Amino acid sequence: MYIKIYHSFGSQHNAVINGHVFQASPIQFLKQKTWFWTNVNALIKMFRVKTLPHVELVAEVFGMRHETTSNDKGYFEFEFDPKDNIPAGWHAINVYYKKNPKVKSQGEIFVPYHSSQAIISDIDDTLLKSYSASWFRKIYELLSKNPHERKLFDHTVEWYRALAKAYPPGTEEHPFFYVSSSEWNLYDYLNTVFTHHGLPKGIFLLNHLKSLKNLFKTGKTGHDGKLTRINSLIKAFPDQKFILIGDNTQRDPYIYQEVAIQNPDKVLAIFIRNKSAKKKEAIQKVLNSIQNPEIVILQFDTTLEAMEKSKELGFIQ
Repeated sequence: MYIKIYHSFGSQHNAVINGHVFQASPIQFLKQKTWFWTNVNALIKMFRVKTLPHVELVAEVFGMRHETTSNDKGYFEFEFDPKDNIPAGWHAINVYYKKNPKVKSQGEIFVPYHSSQAIISDIDDTLLKSYSASWFRKIYELLSKNPHERKLFDHTVEWYRALAKAYPPGTEEHPFFYVSSSEWNLYDYLNTVFTHHGLPKGIFLLNHLKSLKNLFKTGKTGHDGKLTRINSLIKAFPDQKFILIGDNTQRDPYIYQEVAIQNPDKVLAIFIRNKSAKKKEAIQKVLNSIQNPEIVILQFDTTLEAMEKSKELGFIQ
């Protein structure tokens, strides 16, 4: 049995710890360079994971003890009120099997600083070159490259680091939430990509696990769930306003449009990477329909355009 804890998040009034209970430890990506068939084997293993349902778990965090049980798919979630004022930053958490405390794992939970803004970013074709419009090309990227070899769009790390940085001086760093339709199968893979490139450490909110037979549908479903996850974040952090970053290859503009309509006073800006030129005009109409002068909207061709707009708006220095 292996208890996998994902990067979790909390506030002064609400905290969520989530993960999966697997039969065995997920694959680790340690080598910088691997052969094609090594990558194929790794991808198959990511989608052949077996979960354990109805496992009784205990979490120890902030000096408190909480209990939950994994669901039919092995997924677990602790949600609770921390009650006391919790210091901002990353904190260690421990989750163990109630019937055998020796089966345990350690993870981290992030409590955002009292900053004025937070960033919600998509992953595929927003910051990571994934070619989502073509299932063949997307799968080829996963098969032919290990996480250390995946490419980001130029200047993305520079932009994201600037958005995360405390500005103006004296304020606290801005939290990042990576909300994607990619599955939890890819959590360690994506985490390795992000760490390798030096992207801001943040919270991943991904889609349900998929089985091997659904490998070729990776990232193609779960867009409705993405809206739910974003709205849950906004509800969990009433003191923050959000910058939304996505692309125009799939559903991001429509999801962000709905987020902006449902939460008109919580969205600062929407940045959409123009990855599909033929969709640009239609997507602009979708974004224009938001009709909220308080929300800045930009569909950009290069990251430098987005950085320039961010400077103009005071989001970065």
